[in-house]
Amino acid sequence: MKGICLNLYVPEFERHASGAVLHQWLVDQAKALGIQGGTVTRAISGFGRRGNISVDNVFGESPMEMVFLTSEKLANQLLDMLLAEKLTLFYSKTQAEYGWLGELPQPK
Repeated sequence: MKGICLNLYVPEFERHASGAVLHQWLVDQAKALGIQGGTVTRAISGFGRRGNISVDNVFGESPMEMVFLTSEKLANQLLDMLLAEKLTLFYSKTQAEYGWLGELPQPK
């Protein structure tokens, strides 16, 4: 299939206005929109626009990356919703081809 790879980046402990951890709130919103899958990964380290280096350790906060492979329509709906929420976060959106190799196991 042809679609979009949408990556979102947020600090590990940042919270949404609702009080939910932001990366989990984002995953819930993507699922509610109909995006069929996503992955959240904690980075070992990273830096952003302020130049501060974040390192995954007991005392620090790690960058979190969310990856969604979806249609352009759903990716844009998610980004529009995030704009309406007045969230400030970094994203990347690239064209992608994706699909399954082999046969999917049948549910029991």
